[in-house]
Amino acid sequence: MILGVAALVTIASATPYLVGNQGNYSSDGVSIIPNYNNDGSPDIYEAINKLAGTKFDGNDDASYLRVENDGIWTMVDTKAPVALIGLTAGYTNTLGVYYGSKQVNLLTATGFGFADQSGVYSNFTYLPNDITTSTPLGFYLNANQQNMYYSEAAKNTNDNGYDHMLTYNLSAAGFKTITVGNNGKNTTFTLDDAYLLCWEDLKISGGLYTNYGDGKGTTDGDYDDMMYIVAKVKPVPVPEPGMLSLAGLSLLSLIGLAASRRKR
Repeated sequence: MILGVAALVTIASATPYLVGNQGNYSSDGVSIIPNYNNDGSPDIYEAINKLAGTKFDGNDDASYLRVENDGIWTMVDTKAPVALIGLTAGYTNTLGVYYGSKQVNLLTATGFGFADQSGVYSNFTYLPNDITTSTPLGFYLNANQQNMYYSEAAKNTNDNGYDHMLTYNLSAAGFKTITVGNNGKNTTFTLDDAYLLCWEDLKISGGLYTNYGDGKGTTDGDYDDMMYIVAKVKPVPVPEPGMLSLAGLSLLSLIGLAASRRKR
């Protein structure tokens, strides 16, 4: 767990924003309001509306659901489910989970649109059985089977540390249930800890393009290339670097006070 926290402290120090003609980016993702209507439906806000019954008109309406520190996660219960909700991806992308020295692929897909058939999501799996509630974990996207992007933005050294995953708290939006199909059987889950993981599969460091393929920029910045629901997990809270400094000073003060009392 200490290793996971250390990695996230690095993320908390954001690189300067990459400001384009359609949006802003930072390495920790805090200041991003993703673009939408760039490459068809679904957009992030449409996925949240479908799952939670909200009536958002754009991604900015859902900003209050954003989870800022989403690099490292832990399970809160066994058999944590993962399902593909929607995608706008010309690439063939794979979602996976990493923990310890392991990387495990979970779901692979390509295409456009919502991933359900009449409300049933069949592109569905669980996190590996050897992950426990004390195991720090992260998520990755293998974009086009050649570029690995991680939930810990600092690991994205192939794209200058930019954040390729945004997280939205679905439970805070009123989400309650999802129906999945598995081996011909439909099961409806009631989920209390549910999040929407939204990925950008194009390189961000080259800037935003105005029109795809115009040679000006490398990304559309929509973060809806792959959208997954995960549940029975939670992000690990990370103190701001300033808070860590204050905590360190407080600890030193206590040590000094104890030493002073011993001398008396």
